[in-house]
This record gives sequence, structure tokens and C-alpha cells, in this order.
Amino acid sequence: MRKPSIWFRALAVILAFYTLGHSVGTRHAITTAPEEAAVITGMQGYRVPVMGFLRSYWDFYRGFSVTISVLLAALAVIAWQTGTLSRRSPREALPFAYTLLIACSANALVSFAYFFTAPMVTSTLSVVCAGIGAALCRQGCWTRVRPLSYVEAVWPGFGFGRPPVPAPNPAATSASAADSSTTK
Repeated sequence: MRKPSIWFRALAVILAFYTLGHSVGTRHAITTAPEEAAVITGMQGYRVPVMGFLRSYWDFYRGFSVTISVLLAALAVIAWQTGTLSRRSPREALPFAYTLLIACSANALVSFAYFFTAPMVTSTLSVVCAGIGAALCRQGCWTRVRPLSYVEAVWPGFGFGRPPVPAPNPAATSASAADSSTTK
């Protein structure tokens, strides 16, 4: 369980479940009381002009719910890909890990402020997985760094193509210029 890839894969599964729950939960208006039906009817019936289009509040509600489902699905894919990347290079995966952690944390705050138990639980689980994955990625950045060999320390670039050209020594250049002027 000390591999960040496991935590990011778990995050991807949780986000996929979250996406499915959100998509199914917002597909239809669930009305159990006449007051709720009146609100939904009002949302569907009143249209406002927006940038040349007439849209109802119900259109906005449906559009935003579909948008959120698409973004949750994209976040699940990014979490899965971050897990794959963290196996090869935790250092390269770290910015994605932090981005996932920030997005999941913001989602949890919104869930606790405006929603109910199911989104609260899934968003909390997503923060836990993203947080542990990011922490393990960060830890992996330092444990996988290979110390330089003596040759690499003395000759940077050894084994990575053409070695760098040493910079001219200004003191030696001025000394040789002075020697050439005195010999004339």
C-alpha cells in the first residue's frame, strides 16, 4: 500500500462510481411532494434570454449536471493516468497528484456545504485517496533519486551525449593576452 499508483487507481474507481451516481441521480426529477413538483414545473416553464438564446432554469440545471458528470469522468481518467505515471516517475506525476488533491478537496467542500450524504462520503474518500497518493508520490521523488557517480560529478553530461564545452577562464585569457603583448 506504499505505492502511489494503487491510491490513484482507487481514486479513479471512486470517481467513476461518483460519476455514475451523479449521472443516474440527476437523470430525472424525483418528486415526492406537490411542492417539489411545483418548483420543477416553475424551473421548466420560465425562460430567460441568455446571449441570444431562450433557456429555462431547468435547462441550466440539466446542463450543469451533465457537465459535472463529464468533468468527474475526466477526473477519473486523469487519476488513472496519474497512477500509471507515478509508477515510472513520481516526480513527473507530482503536479498531477497535487491538482487531483486540490480538485477533490474543493469538491468535498462544495459537497459538505450544499449536498447530502452520498456526495459527502464519495468526496471524502476521494480526498483521502488523492492525499495519500500525493504524499507517497512526494516521498517517491526523494527515494528514487540516484546519487551521482564520481564521473558524473566531475564531468557533467557524461553518458548523455556530447559533453558540455568548458567555459573559458577569463583570468587565463587576460594573462595570455598580456604575455603576447610583452613578447613583441
